[in-house]
Amino acid sequence: MAPYVPFFNALFREGKSTKEIDLGMDLDQFKKTDKKLREEGNRLTFIYYGFGSYQAAWHESSKPQSWLITEDFDELKRHEKKNEKEGFRLQYLNTQGDLFMAIWHPGSGNQFWDVNISFNELKAKDEEFRSLGLMLMCLNNYGGNYTAFWQPGTRKYDWIVTDKEDQFVAFKEKNEKRGLLGVSYGGAEFCAVFHEEKGDQRFTGALKEKDFKKRSEELFKENFHIVDMHLTFGTP
Repeated sequence: MAPYVPFFNALFREGKSTKEIDLGMDLDQFKKTDKKLREEGNRLTFIYYGFGSYQAAWHESSKPQSWLITEDFDELKRHEKKNEKEGFRLQYLNTQGDLFMAIWHPGSGNQFWDVNISFNELKAKDEEFRSLGLMLMCLNNYGGNYTAFWQPGTRKYDWIVTDKEDQFVAFKEKNEKRGLLGVSYGGAEFCAVFHEEKGDQRFTGALKEKDFKKRSEELFKENFHIVDMHLTFGTP
């Protein structure tokens, strides 16, 4: 039986800002890369763990950031509380079972977040927070457990979770006609959030690492930057 290999699935948006994407890092490599790129005037876009390694991207910005990778949920809660008091809000939140990955950037206003909830809980929370004037900003699916956060906003938004490509394509095309574009693309198969925004976007589909790197370079040259990504697995 052929071994499973990772396939890279990513969302790119129009505009130049990505400084670097690094794949297949261990935690020490990630820390060293982040330190180096921070010193060069960049900050994290996302951190994703899959297939035993970390994948991350940085974009050009000298503004402050905070990030955390931990298997301790209480540590995540303490870090979030501390960052909120210091004027930071979640920029990215992802879970892979008991591994929590988060990024904070400067921000303000209320926010609500939850990790490893069921699909029905996700729907109920989204309806509640939408009614309070909040938008779903980031959504991750790991084995049917959902992680998400909501922040203030009045623009239109939509989201989908499906394992059927044709359903995702129909969702994408419908929302592009409505002026909504992807802002989050995390988790297994097709799990995405679209906001009312201007510009253009590209989804790579499931690509092997070599093909993904090639496609990324092509999109950078076409004036696109990476927004989010996740891994799926299959045989070569």
